[in-house]
Amino acid sequence: MIWDIKPQKYVPLLQNAQSNNMGPSQRFHFPSLPILPARADPVFPCFSRDSDWSSDSIDPATSPSPGHVRSRPGPYKTNHQVVHPRLFLTHCPCFSQLNVTQDTPKIPRFSFTKMAPTVLHLRSETKHLEHRSALTPATTAELIKAGYIVNVERSPERIFDDEEFEKAGATLVPEHSWVDAPKEHIIVGLKELEEKDFPLKHVHVQFAHCYKHQAGWENVLARFPRGGGTLLDLEFLVDEHGRRVAAFGFHAGFAGAALALEVWAWQLNHSEPFPGVESYPNEDALIADVQKAVKEGVAKAGRLPRVIVIGARGRCGSGAVSALQKAGIPDENILDWDMAETAKGGPFKEITDSDIFVNCIYLTSKIPNFVNKESLQVPDRQLSVVCDVSADTTSPFTPVPIYTVATTFDKPTVPVDGLASGPPLSVISIDHLPSLLPREASEAFSHDLLPSLLTLNDWQNSPVWARAKKLFDEKVATLPESALQK
Repeated sequence: MIWDIKPQKYVPLLQNAQSNNMGPSQRFHFPSLPILPARADPVFPCFSRDSDWSSDSIDPATSPSPGHVRSRPGPYKTNHQVVHPRLFLTHCPCFSQLNVTQDTPKIPRFSFTKMAPTVLHLRSETKHLEHRSALTPATTAELIKAGYIVNVERSPERIFDDEEFEKAGATLVPEHSWVDAPKEHIIVGLKELEEKDFPLKHVHVQFAHCYKHQAGWENVLARFPRGGGTLLDLEFLVDEHGRRVAAFGFHAGFAGAALALEVWAWQLNHSEPFPGVESYPNEDALIADVQKAVKEGVAKAGRLPRVIVIGARGRCGSGAVSALQKAGIPDENILDWDMAETAKGGPFKEITDSDIFVNCIYLTSKIPNFVNKESLQVPDRQLSVVCDVSADTTSPFTPVPIYTVATTFDKPTVPVDGLASGPPLSVISIDHLPSLLPREASEAFSHDLLPSLLTLNDWQNSPVWARAKKLFDEKVATLPESALQK
């Protein structure tokens, strides 16, 4: 007889293990397997992942008594083990299949089949001034340790030097070589691909910004089904409770609030638009600049700014509040709102009474606007800066419909026109704000994403990735036929 016990057949058990925060070295219990004969208490060796692995067999009749674990000598690791009458497996990428064959009526023999390691291809980012990375040298090392092959494109923009990835064990490959990579390689990126038309054949892990009917969404999304590829969108990678497994929210809010303070101070002292900004090497350098700007603003205004943060209890909002506090804004000047405060529906007078509004709300459906062109026309408006961290500029769900132009690091603000009175009003709507702090933001995000990355070798049966695939299929089903026929 042959018992095929591929791990993907036990998804509910793996889900349970993941929900209890078990790491990849945990043992998983498969109680549905047949009970082995009483004499069978074998220990299955798994070669070191760096070693060659050929078929091997063990005669369980020579193993210790039931309940004991035996380790074979040599370069083996006792990663896969059977202890009568239960079978335990350590989940690792090099395990594919265990066959149990009955050579005699009483003594089963066991053989292994090794599957090819999963190859992850980290592409170089093409978005202007994008210095972050979905993988870091640290997470790359963990993936390689777990049996993955990681190819990293050389990049002149990435905050981490190419040599840092090479030292972690990755293979450096030419920039933009992902296009010609074998179809089975998984392409890992961060921001959206360049706007081109060729079909996409790979599985892509990235932020695509095409699920909320953003401008041009159908052209972006249709490239995947046209080429037989799949999009696993990082923005919608969620656990069983619907909470995102990894997000840049904290650093997005932090960077957005920091820039908003600088713009507030700048507009008090200058008539020309706020100048372009560049990434900072670390948080301390950014905060030093912000504190200097606030001091200049206070000298002109005679007071500290009043700031309202909506979504203050979430990742993004907590980052915004943290930046405000580190910049020296006292708590009494920070209005931290969340769902309870906005439940009555906007627009809200508290926004126009504040100097700065930081929007940290993530929406997938329409709610009453927080602010609109009409609510800005009040004669006593103090509001002079809006930072829309969500940056859903063209989304029909935006609760801040007072602008239509996305901003960039070299042009960080756009003015709101048509205001009858009050100070000039500028909007910050940069959709990659965390790149202002690329190293810290990348390290935090990639660390949180790592448990999910470690299951990419079986992504179709991993609950987190399977949910992302289901959403992809649902969105593809809404594409117009014309987009699929290009």
